[in-house]
Amino acid sequence: MVKSIHKASVIMKILSDHYPEGVKLEKICADADINKSTCVRILDTLIEEQLAERMQFAVYRLGAGCFHLTRSGKFDSSRLSVCRPVLKWLHKMTGKTVLISEIQNGTKYTVEYYESDIILTRTVQDILVDDIYRTAAGRLMMSRLDDERLNQIISRHGMPTSSSWKDFSSINELKLELDKISQMSVLHKSTLVEDGKYLSGLVAEIKDKNGMLGALGIAYVSEVCDDEGSDERKRLTRLLLRASKEMNRRLCFENDGGNKNGT
Repeated sequence: MVKSIHKASVIMKILSDHYPEGVKLEKICADADINKSTCVRILDTLIEEQLAERMQFAVYRLGAGCFHLTRSGKFDSSRLSVCRPVLKWLHKMTGKTVLISEIQNGTKYTVEYYESDIILTRTVQDILVDDIYRTAAGRLMMSRLDDERLNQIISRHGMPTSSSWKDFSSINELKLELDKISQMSVLHKSTLVEDGKYLSGLVAEIKDKNGMLGALGIAYVSEVCDDEGSDERKRLTRLLLRASKEMNRRLCFENDGGNKNGT
């Protein structure tokens, strides 16, 4: 058991050294000094736990689960330290569950969150494994991607279906829908849950000067599917936009290396 854990850790280090381009199985075996059958068995286990992923035949790289374990992903520790105070403020002001989501390796997952009435963390897998098409955050982030990254997601996950979003007749139809979303500063989505109530989400983009980094979201329970005209929806939207604007300002400042003169 201890030897297997050691071998897995060696493989993880090799995958880390070759991220994000990936590394061939033959090189993993050679560098780790592990026979092919044992290496494949360990890699299969890592893939099941989403700690590794198979990019193509016999080529592997780190999986989204690695980033989830550190609750960072592309939001490295310095970026999270920039965003966290604003997320805490939003949690306090709304009294709702708030979260930051991102897309890593074609997977949508949560990198930071504060819970209230809506509990996200029944199990780790509830957060880690999420249909990118199903949530408002996933859709909003997809709408900000270039064609190459969007096509990679479609190639990996297939087209959305009525169970996750709706049936699209073609990729072009999906892209037209995403184009509409790209024009929105805030995206709202509601799902009917128990007792005739709706689980609602409001999301806004998080970005720096180089473009989209992720999505800032508020999850809450509403009595109706479309509560657009309600005072509570308006209040939450104002707070969300205020928070995302502040995060974006801080991230741009961080991207400039903290240059207060902006030069």
